[in-house]
Amino acid sequence: MMRNALYLAAVLGFGFDSLASAGSWPIPEVVLCCSEMRENPHEILGKESGQIVVVRNMGNVVSLAGQKPDSIEIASVEYAVLHGATKVIVLGHSNCSVIKSVIDDEEAVGHLPAIFQVIHKSVTEATRVVGDDKERLLAEAVRRNVLNSASRLRNDRFVLSKLDSSRCTIVAGCYDSKAKVLEILDEVE
Repeated sequence: MMRNALYLAAVLGFGFDSLASAGSWPIPEVVLCCSEMRENPHEILGKESGQIVVVRNMGNVVSLAGQKPDSIEIASVEYAVLHGATKVIVLGHSNCSVIKSVIDDEEAVGHLPAIFQVIHKSVTEATRVVGDDKERLLAEAVRRNVLNSASRLRNDRFVLSKLDSSRCTIVAGCYDSKAKVLEILDEVE
């Protein structure tokens, strides 16, 4: 533990006081983001380690109702909200490879159909808006996927009860990796 503390202090600029408070509740924000996202969500949001709860999965998806595997990502968000998080941020990113895989109609093997099925709705919606231009389609599908995940969270009974009691805000955002810009797509209190 001491070596880890020294490393964190030297390399990451963490002091021992920061280490003592890291991981204690309440943590005011929970972020659902993509596993492959190259950028650190802490840096994108200007937060230090321990200031946000990060839930990652491929494509920053929220499972469809009744879909298997069960909604582990929703349960993770619910846990954070139950323990004091007042803001839920769904954070997508440009050029998401799993969304590109759905656009390219790659074969979904193993448990990938669960993720592809969720993302397919966003790709279908994006195709109606921008057509078949691959670059525009990918950008629009990423945006719609973020908005659809945020919408599914809003429809979760537990999260909805916190929204109704004004204890929680859901923000949908998309990070442009090239421009290094976070665009807020939607915010619901």
